[in-house]
Amino acid sequence: MTKPGFVHAYVPVGVSEAGMSHPVHRLETLSGKRIGFLGNGKPNTDVLLETLAAELKKQFPIEAFHFRKQIPSLAAPDELIAEICDRCDAVVLAVGD
Repeated sequence: MTKPGFVHAYVPVGVSEAGMSHPVHRLETLSGKRIGFLGNGKPNTDVLLETLAAELKKQFPIEAFHFRKQIPSLAAPDELIAEICDRCDAVVLAVGD
């Protein structure tokens, strides 16, 4: 119970379990590449990614694969990540709302 005139301050700092990561190799070109487009499942994400894929196809001969998470607030399932890795040379992620 807080005494009158006292204020509690909370510091919004947590402990990160993520380790250091290293940058991945970037593609030299998109020409001839298989590009995945992964939406988080929120409204309009599919519109954004389909529009982006169409614009990229105008500039580069790419093959586009569209993926969607079923639950926006959760990480993509391992099976979906594995499929994307097997089928794509690169992936574009998007969130919508």
